[in-house]
Amino acid sequence: MRHPPAQLSLAVLILLLNAVSAAAEPLNFVVLARDGSPVSNAVVSSGPRTQTNQATAEMDQVDKAFSPYVLAVGQGTAVNFPNSDQIRHHVYSFSEAKPFELRLYSGVPEAPVNFDEPGVVVVGCNIHDNMIGYIFVSPRANWARTDADGSATLEVTDQTVHVWHPSLSINSLLELEFSLDELERVNDGYKVQLEISPPPAFPQAIKTTDRDRFKRFID
Repeated sequence: MRHPPAQLSLAVLILLLNAVSAAAEPLNFVVLARDGSPVSNAVVSSGPRTQTNQATAEMDQVDKAFSPYVLAVGQGTAVNFPNSDQIRHHVYSFSEAKPFELRLYSGVPEAPVNFDEPGVVVVGCNIHDNMIGYIFVSPRANWARTDADGSATLEVTDQTVHVWHPSLSINSLLELEFSLDELERVNDGYKVQLEISPPPAFPQAIKTTDRDRFKRFID
C-alpha cells in the first residue's frame, strides 16, 4: 500500500484547519434604526439548524418588568421564571411557539418551562398589563442579542445572517435574512440597518392603554 508523502499530508491538514478557522470566525454586527441610532434587543443568528439542546436560561421579574426584556435561547432550552418582586405575578403566553401559564406566584416556580419549538414567544403578566417580554427561540447554531450600542458578536458559517426585533412587524414575528455580501462593512464587522423607529430606552414602560397591542396574541 502506498502512503502519501508527509509533506502533502501536512499541507492538506493546514488547509483543513484554515477552512475550519475561517468558517467559525466571530463577526461583529451593529444593528441600527432608520435614523442611524443603535437598536438594542435585536437578535442576530446564523448557522445550520441544530438538534434540541439541554441548556437552561432565566427570565426574571424585577420592578414589574421582565428581565431581560428580550431573552434569546436555543431550541430545547428550559427557562426559569423567578419572581424577584415582593408581589406576585401570573406569567403566561398565548404564542403558537409555546403557550404556557404560571399561575399567581412569588419566588421560583417548581419547574422551568421547556421551549422545544423555534419561534417568538410573547410573555405577559395577567396581573400587570404593562409587563411584556419576548423569548426568541432560535433553531440555528449561533445567536446573540444586541447590547445598548446595537452590537452583537457571533460566529457565521454560511455567509447568511437572520435579524429579529419586536418592532419589525405588528405581531413581532417577522425575521429578516441578509447575506454578508449585501451588508455594509464597518471596521471589523457589518452594519444592519432596519426600517424601524428608534426603540424606547425602557421598552416595558408602556401605557396601560397599549394593552390592546398585546391582545393581538390572544384573539
